[in-house]
Amino acid sequence: MGAAECPGGNDLPGISPRQISEEPGVDPKEQFDRNWEALTRNPRGFEVFREPLFEAGDHPRDFIDYQCGFAAGHIFRRRPRKILDVGSYRHFILGMLAHFPLTSLDVRPRHPAMEHETALTGDAKRLPLPDGSFDLVVSLCALEHFGLGRYGDEF
Repeated sequence: MGAAECPGGNDLPGISPRQISEEPGVDPKEQFDRNWEALTRNPRGFEVFREPLFEAGDHPRDFIDYQCGFAAGHIFRRRPRKILDVGSYRHFILGMLAHFPLTSLDVRPRHPAMEHETALTGDAKRLPLPDGSFDLVVSLCALEHFGLGRYGDEF
């Protein structure tokens, strides 16, 4: 599928494939900006938005990079057989699934991404699992959303 084609194969009206292609010698960020502007002028009923974390150009490191790298390093060193993930970023979970069977727990119901993921829906403060069920428990950017009260309160 070309960059200016719809899934059905029709070109976007008002936007030529030449507008949505790489131009030799043009900075990729400038080209991205031009392509984005062309798409916003003719959205064909779609919402066109700019994803701030994934724009063309340099890839800035932010807290998510450090947090996921820190957790991945510990997981790699431990080499657990059974992992429980509680509410982490979905893309981090998908990365773990490339290497480990995983049980994921979230308050939002969803389907497992792969056959070796068990997706549970529930409250992390009331785990529906017996103690000692996992070799490793990981939770990235989720604890602050559990409603634990003040700093230092008992879980």
